[in-house]
Order: sequence, then structure tokens, then C-alpha cells
Amino acid sequence: MFLFGCEHLSVRPEVGDFVLLCSPAALVLETAVTEEQGRVYGSCVSDSELAASREPWHATVLNVSAHLQAQLGETDDPLAAPLWQQVRLGAAAEQAALVAALVRRVPVLFGDRPKDATVRRLLAESAAELDAAFGAQLASNWGMPPAVADAPPDAFARVVLSERDAVLYNSLRRAAAAAGPGAAVVGLVGGAHLDALASLFEAAPRFLDEVEHLLQAPPPPAEGLGLRAALAEALLRTRCPEEVAAEAAAAAGSLPAAERAAYEAASELYGSARMLLATLPRERLPEVVCARGGGELWELLRPLREARPSNGGAGWSEEALAVARAGMAVPGLAAFMA
Repeated sequence: MFLFGCEHLSVRPEVGDFVLLCSPAALVLETAVTEEQGRVYGSCVSDSELAASREPWHATVLNVSAHLQAQLGETDDPLAAPLWQQVRLGAAAEQAALVAALVRRVPVLFGDRPKDATVRRLLAESAAELDAAFGAQLASNWGMPPAVADAPPDAFARVVLSERDAVLYNSLRRAAAAAGPGAAVVGLVGGAHLDALASLFEAAPRFLDEVEHLLQAPPPPAEGLGLRAALAEALLRTRCPEEVAAEAAAAAGSLPAAERAAYEAASELYGSARMLLATLPRERLPEVVCARGGGELWELLRPLREARPSNGGAGWSEEALAVARAGMAVPGLAAFMA
């Protein structure tokens, strides 16, 4: 088993080089190559699926792979092929590895669970748990220590990271079992999963019994769906690209009027700069907003803190929205969301 971790869309020439030189029995990717592949756990992408795709880069990958195949027949050193030099230095790690796998006829497997399952499992968490995770992730982005030492993982760490660590681990084990003894399998995952996967390979059983349960997407909750969707979206936005955060609203589906109102109000509140400030402990406020006294700002943000479900609030209030709408430009506040 050869496991690589990298930031998504980053250039890592050694990953594609390894696949091209090693010709492994399988390449397991955390990220699905096509939308269709991403709907089915463990699925293998095919040339015909890529050819039928409307994504322009899929056609490019097929074209580059065909031309690279021809160039490799003219050199004893695959890495020296001119086209491969362009790919390895210019393409993201996932795309370069895909090109190498297509050239070597290596099966490319989707190792993660469908996004819909992850988001629906996140929506099954309570509003208080989602809100607490929102505050914890912002604190982590800001470089602050956990509020409680040795606290259990929050909803984001548990659902979005740890559960998917287990799913990815089982995918890699399945691929290795299918390949047989001595065969090489390459895994390419996001850097956030690498250490956890390495630990699982060292200490976990060969397969994890709970993975089938972790693949299930529970139905949306009967009550409070609008609020939970808004909180899940805000939570995902603290760590994930915008298109991933938007999955929360998509998974919630069409909301009835009352739930839609709660979703819109909470989305507005949790998208405001003042709500970001309201998650801070009192002693950290002067470090972020130097133009106002800490005590004055703390009192100003009181309605927002009281609205938070983790503090017993309803997720929004007219008073909290009024304070949020008053607005406040805070230089450097984007660091909270980095």
C-alpha cells in the first residue's frame, strides 16, 4: 500500500510519477473523477464514462493520455517524455495521477462515500452540536486552543473527518484484498486524512465493522431542518470550498415556509461578521477589533451569543439580526474562515 496525502488541486509531481512508473493494481482517489462515479461508493471510472462527460477537462485527460501513450513508445524513460513533463509540472496531483493511470490501464476507484451521505449525516446532528462545531472550527482557524482540553470530537471532526477516515481506510483495504498479495495499490487523499489513515493501518483491524453503517444517508429530520441546514452550511464554509458548503442546502431539499424562514434568518445571521466575533471568548475580542473596547463590544454582541443554539438559543432572533445588519468592517476577519 502506497499512500499519498496532498492539498486538493495542488501540484505534486511525485504522485503521478509513481503511478506511471509503478503501474499499480489500483488507484484509489478520495475525490470522484466524475459526478456519476461520486454517487457510488467504490465505483471504478471508465474511459466511456469520461468520453460521455460534459466536463471539458475529462476530454483533455483522455486526449493527453492517448498522446502520452504514443510518446512513451519512443523513450526508455517514461518521466522524460515531453508531454509527461508538462502534465507532472502543470496538472493537479489528482489529474496527473489519473492521466498516468489511464496510460497504464490502472483501475481508478472512488474511495470516499458520496457527498450526499456525509451532508445528510451532518444534518442529523442537533442544532446545538452544529453550532458548537461552528465555534470550534472558527477557533481552530484562528489558532486558539480548544475551550475544553481533551474534549470529544465536534460534529465536523466526527462526521466530515473521522467517519470518512474509516470509509477511506476500508476502500484502500478492499482494493488491496482484490489486488492480491504483493500487488501495489496507490491511495491519494487530502492531507487532512493522511495521519488518521496511517494510524488506522498501524492499529486497526483489517476491516472496520461500522463502515456499512457510515455509508448510510439518514432521512432529513422532521423538525428544525431549515435551521440545521443553515448551520451545516455555515460550518462547512469554515473549512470547505463554497460548492461543498452549498451541498447542505441541496441535501435539505425543498423546505416548507416555516423551515425556509428559519433557514434564511439563520443563514443571514451566521454569514455576518458580527456572528464570527460573537464566537470569540471575551478576552480575545480586543485582539481582533482594536478600535472598540472589549467590554463595549462584548455587550453589543450579547444578542448574537444568546441566539446560538449551543447557548440555548433558537438559532436567530430579530434582535440578533438587527445587530448583525448594523454591520461592521473588520480588517483581517477573513482569517476566521481560512
